[in-house]
Amino acid sequence: ALFVSLLPRAGTVIHRVAVSSDLRLCGFTCNKDGIYTLVGRVDILDYVCRDKSVHFNTLYESRLQMNVSAGCCIITNAQKSDTGKYLLQFQEFLKRKHLVQTTECFVIDPVSVTNISVRHNGENVSDSGETVSLSVSYSGEEATVVWAWNGGALPERHQLSDSNKTLTVPSTDTGTFTALVSNPVSHSSAQYNLTLPSKEAESQSYTGMIFGIISVLVVCVACGVVYWASKEGTD
Repeated sequence: ALFVSLLPRAGTVIHRVAVSSDLRLCGFTCNKDGIYTLVGRVDILDYVCRDKSVHFNTLYESRLQMNVSAGCCIITNAQKSDTGKYLLQFQEFLKRKHLVQTTECFVIDPVSVTNISVRHNGENVSDSGETVSLSVSYSGEEATVVWAWNGGALPERHQLSDSNKTLTVPSTDTGTFTALVSNPVSHSSAQYNLTLPSKEAESQSYTGMIFGIISVLVVCVACGVVYWASKEGTD
């Protein structure tokens, strides 16, 4: 399962898990004889150490699993509605119930890159020539975007904007650009191969232009010959 755990202070655990993944809530050590109670918005389960029996709340029963050897309760197929605080309490026999651990859970959407779009900007007065803007599109939340050029870091002449979603580079900086999008529970990437216009295409375009000019000149000469011939015949 994809999750991140932090320990900001004693007795508190923070989990960030992806939507549809498993949420693990641990701490059922049973070092003493007693009963654990896991509480979220409602009481979720009771776990009896003596006989290792589990009593699930019917609201969660279809999504709950208990890993006795690991001392963990697993809530499967976590959804946004599972975001919140979970309290693990323990009551030793003939003693008062006390708090063992607090877990703060955040269920977030994983990131997924959909595409990289490209826009040619033409010449810019602050640059030596044409620039190209590459923009990455993605879904998900709490995302961070990092770009790479040919597998390495970006040079200073490459400009980032729109929270790093857009990268603007000189059109002559050809090669493979990679956009890596990540959040605490996932990562996704896409690549775009930037190339210069084909020399063959440029040559064909130039040849076509010359041929067009010659054709126009030939037509003009032919029209002139016909005109003067007809004029002499009239005279």
